[in-house]
Amino acid sequence: YRSNFKITGRARRTANTSRTPLGVQNLVGRNLMDANQALVSLINTQLYAGTGASSTIVGLDDAIADDSNTYAGIVRGSSAFWRPTVSDPGSPTTLTLAQIRSDLAAIYDDCGEVPDLGVCNSAVFNTIANLFENNRRYIQTIQTARGTVTLDAGYQALEVDGCMFIRDKDATANQIYYINTRYVEIEYLPLDGALMSQLMDMGMVMGSNDGYGDIPLGIWCEKLGKSGDTDIYHCLTELQLKVIRPNSCGARLNVATT
Repeated sequence: YRSNFKITGRARRTANTSRTPLGVQNLVGRNLMDANQALVSLINTQLYAGTGASSTIVGLDDAIADDSNTYAGIVRGSSAFWRPTVSDPGSPTTLTLAQIRSDLAAIYDDCGEVPDLGVCNSAVFNTIANLFENNRRYIQTIQTARGTVTLDAGYQALEVDGCMFIRDKDATANQIYYINTRYVEIEYLPLDGALMSQLMDMGMVMGSNDGYGDIPLGIWCEKLGKSGDTDIYHCLTELQLKVIRPNSCGARLNVATT
């Protein structure tokens, strides 16, 4: 995955007339950050909906929201270890706490562990929150395989039997993803030593944040060259989502939100 940007000679010369001496640096930095954010946003959507076509991400829709497909070259029917627990009533159905508890229990019975994270879009999150009525309790600190995560003021989580539910705007509509964070990870191809030394002169390794803290995505930015009077750059990463133990995860489909 990559995001390209360019800076024209005219833009550089205009920046040079800035009253601040960092005008040119800010010009590059601003474009670089915009490209990095665009790349991270694309990756976030692919973590759910990616199909794996043309060496792209295999998202959660294929990895844990489908129990009859082929994942990582393995036919799901060949082993219960590779089958997530998918609850699908077949049509939009009103959600209940009993359904959520039943889903978590089914996953526990399959693998001996309860998912620690539930992810859904805002509409489904609000539907879950409404199940608590006046007894709703929002969580500001959650425990995952990454350790203790402190949510920002703009984020909230809901707990059901030890599973923390959070919202993500890019999560597929009308679905809940039950994730065991011990067995779901993002793996990326690191830079080699030769390229790292080159980047000292014409690029840099980029950081990213998922809203709960720094997350390594292996993104780097480098200058590709010039086209006439224009400098060309790109931000690039090669990564894949890995569900190491699919039976520790699952999903509920067709959650009605109205």
